[in-house]
Amino acid sequence: MEANLRTAERATPLRISILNLRSYNIVVDGIEYSVKVKREYSSTKWPKQLSWHPVNSRSIRFEANYDLNFYGGRDWITENVKTPGDMRMGWLERDRNEKTRAKREQQLAEETLEKMTSPQEILNNWYSTTIQFTMKGRNCYKTELLTYDKKLIEAKKYLATRLFGNRRHSIIVRHFYFYENDEVVRLPSGFLQFKIQSLKICDKPAAILNFLKPILDPDSFPLGKISINSDLEEKDVLHPGIQSAKQLIFRSDPPPMSVLKKLQNEFVAVEDGDFTIQNLMDLLNHWRATKRKIGSIFRCSIERKEEITRLFNLLRDRFGVVIHISESSWDKFSTHNMWIPINGTSQLRVFSGVRKTSDSQSWRVYMKVIHV
Repeated sequence: MEANLRTAERATPLRISILNLRSYNIVVDGIEYSVKVKREYSSTKWPKQLSWHPVNSRSIRFEANYDLNFYGGRDWITENVKTPGDMRMGWLERDRNEKTRAKREQQLAEETLEKMTSPQEILNNWYSTTIQFTMKGRNCYKTELLTYDKKLIEAKKYLATRLFGNRRHSIIVRHFYFYENDEVVRLPSGFLQFKIQSLKICDKPAAILNFLKPILDPDSFPLGKISINSDLEEKDVLHPGIQSAKQLIFRSDPPPMSVLKKLQNEFVAVEDGDFTIQNLMDLLNHWRATKRKIGSIFRCSIERKEEITRLFNLLRDRFGVVIHISESSWDKFSTHNMWIPINGTSQLRVFSGVRKTSDSQSWRVYMKVIHV
């Protein structure tokens, strides 16, 4: 009966609302799963040559997201090992020289220790090591210490396999967050694909989409939304995954007009950049000249309230249309409204609204192509 239940579980598609995938932890619907090496050192026995950890008390507890070698330093060799299913973004090794220097310093220290100390003395007196498993969420917290008889990379692999492995169908994910770094992402071997609706990444969107392609179900595309916490470059605009996304949100201050004019997504938003009036006028004229399709929306931020008034006055003088202003409160979503003709069947609605955060506020300007 138990075997039949496991078979039924693997045959049923797994559904996740929010998935955060990182090299150092996995967060599923607000519950964080992580494994770390936990080592306790004795300062009375621990040689000073181990300079990569400060000794300032009788004993210290040290947690690491990477494997530790025999002498307590970072195990540079093990962490670079890729097993079936693992993924690594090699182009993101930004600190290669720094890592090389750290490896060299560690090697020198270990060569000195080899001459001073026997391996048996190290095991008996220097430290004790465990693997710490943690499950943490809003309403749950569980931690367990396990014997360190395998490498941390094996523990990470086991965790990922328990969460995602041995499934017959793609895992359905509503919001998929991927935070890249230069470490190996441990994933199950065999079939693994995520069918996602939206994707949030930090940098290099075209490169990240290419990197994630093996684990993304082709039926994920076109994506409902892509959010990028960085600038969008010319090469990114040409990527099919970015071109076809229904909503595209990115951060720039401000983006080049050559990039903005190439974007054909239904909804485009530029976050946190102080968009200039001239840039907005240029994009507005481009949308009118190219007869942008009905339903298209553009959103940007303008930091000063005075610029909102100036923008709408310029639009009024340029196109000879009436500004509709809500005098009740700037807290209302739409404060300025204007309708600018495009052709006989469509028009461009330009409107503004306030955006408040805990410590500041700015104003958003929208352009939306609608029916006449």
